[in-house]
Amino acid sequence: MEFNARALDQLADALHKAGYLIPRSDFDALARKISGQAGSSGGWGIYDSSGNAGGFSISKALRGLVGKEGKVVVEATRETDIAYAQKSLLPGTTPGSFLVPTIQADSIIQLLASAHQVRAAGCRIWPMTNIQKLTVPVESASPNIVWGTSAGAGAGGAGVVLTPSDPNLSQVSFDLKSAKSLVAIPNELLAVSVPAVDQIVTEILALGFGQEEQRAFVAGTNTANGPASVYTAAGTTKILANNGNVSGGALKFGDLLAAAGAFYAAKGKGTPAWFMHPTVFYKDLLGLSDASGRPIVTGLESVQGPFQGRVFGWPVYISAEFPTNLAVGSGSGQSYILFTNPQYLHIADRGGLEIQVSTERFFDSNQTGVRGVHQIDHAFAPAAAIIILDGVTV
Repeated sequence: MEFNARALDQLADALHKAGYLIPRSDFDALARKISGQAGSSGGWGIYDSSGNAGGFSISKALRGLVGKEGKVVVEATRETDIAYAQKSLLPGTTPGSFLVPTIQADSIIQLLASAHQVRAAGCRIWPMTNIQKLTVPVESASPNIVWGTSAGAGAGGAGVVLTPSDPNLSQVSFDLKSAKSLVAIPNELLAVSVPAVDQIVTEILALGFGQEEQRAFVAGTNTANGPASVYTAAGTTKILANNGNVSGGALKFGDLLAAAGAFYAAKGKGTPAWFMHPTVFYKDLLGLSDASGRPIVTGLESVQGPFQGRVFGWPVYISAEFPTNLAVGSGSGQSYILFTNPQYLHIADRGGLEIQVSTERFFDSNQTGVRGVHQIDHAFAPAAAIIILDGVTV
């Protein structure tokens, strides 16, 4: 079917007058406005007409949940806050909890890297939305290669049938565990709904999860009902500090060389990284020098933040969640250094976030308790290329 050009112009003019169409100039101006808002939001997305990041205000939603409990943060907006929470939040899988909309939950989970150094280093994340268990194949070693000549000599020669080799694939299995975080947020923060406050509240929630998840990842023992720690993982390569002393001891230059050698001996690939406690870095490692008296730590940026510099060209990440109370042999007051390719450290992440609020426990301090539930699990493969430099005296 063909349309008359004049008829189309008349139709467009009628639609414009009725408010259904806008001129190209108006459209371009609107696009520039939206682009400017997105660019100035620091990565938090487009703001709605109320100035809320991503069209969702977590502080307003939390006020609404408090209102549903019969308590009040802001009397003037109590009813609208309750209505907002009922409209924005969905019932969670845990009784009495609610699911944060995906756009805000994703922002909170992305911020975990600010307190979770393994995430910041670039570990492998497996999304498990609406999945409880998952098994995935990972490479455990390189496949066998067979040589031959053009004359047919050897198993790989012309006319010779090759025997298939084991592809050297193993499996890692995830079964999500619930990480719970209880944080007390001042009611003064919840009383207003502006992008800056929403970001602060979001960061408070992310920090609570990030610190606990990092602790569970590097703990000296597995957390009850939680994911496994890399320190206790089966199949990893453990070497001892103090040049291999059975009881560990003070960190030596040769210990770091031994860790690097063990990684490549286990056929580790890619770019590895170092992970350790701040005391190990600042007290033990930072003062080490090579055989020519040159400091081995290079590219030191600051005394804050997860990334601290490089050792042998590989980045160093520090976390106060590493244990300092280990005992190897007759040693005590010890920690460990983790050295591996971050891609060998796997985190399964459901991605969603459940929240529940309470004012009872924090009533006297004018705070609202916010409990978050975030489901994750850990796996480690190929385990042999995950090096634990154990027994480092702190």
